[in-house]
Amino acid sequence: MDHYASRLEEDHAGIQNPVTQTGELHRKEKIAYGAGDIGYNFLFDLGQIYLLKFYTDTLGLPASIAGMVFLVTKIWDAFSDFTIGTIVDHRKKSGQKGNSALSFYILQFRWR
Repeated sequence: MDHYASRLEEDHAGIQNPVTQTGELHRKEKIAYGAGDIGYNFLFDLGQIYLLKFYTDTLGLPASIAGMVFLVTKIWDAFSDFTIGTIVDHRKKSGQKGNSALSFYILQFRWR
């Protein structure tokens, strides 16, 4: 058992630990996390539908162009999340994970 799991068991001695010896979650916990994510995704999709309606009805964009806007932003988001996550995970200073990437982006947007 790794250090984090043993520390977790020490901190919560009276609570059943959902992490198995291999560090994996049980099926029940996976379903619970997935069910909690359904509400967030529903509200996010509701906002996307409203924005799509705004693009087509108010701005007068063709539906294909409005859909292409969403497609390009989803693809950009997928690659940027992966890239920044990899950069943060491979930092040498583990106590300051994310600070330099966050500072870089804050400085970039400050001068716009």
